[in-house]
Amino acid sequence: MSEELAVIFDLGRVLLDLDWRGEKFSSLMTAMDITPSRAFADYWQEPEVNWHTTGVISSAEFHQAAIDRYNLQIRYEDFVEAWCDIFYPIAGMEEIFRRVAKSHPVGILSDTDPLHW
Repeated sequence: MSEELAVIFDLGRVLLDLDWRGEKFSSLMTAMDITPSRAFADYWQEPEVNWHTTGVISSAEFHQAAIDRYNLQIRYEDFVEAWCDIFYPIAGMEEIFRRVAKSHPVGILSDTDPLHW
């Protein structure tokens, strides 16, 4: 029996970089009256963010929680687009992923939230 090596990539900060300064994400944070530094640190500690990331609440419930907490007027589709405006390709990683995939099974494993998938 031959053993085959599989390669598992993480998504954030391996295949994709995170940048909280995306135009749509920044606009969302501004509407929520959250400064860029707070978006980096404190906001990720809000219970709704944790509940969403761990599957306790759905993406629709997460959207509603943001509306309720921050008195937002934003459609679900616009919220999702803004929430996901943080990912950018890391130069060269797509090529590395494709090269590895030619010779080994590959997968992606991440602790990101359902909207980011």
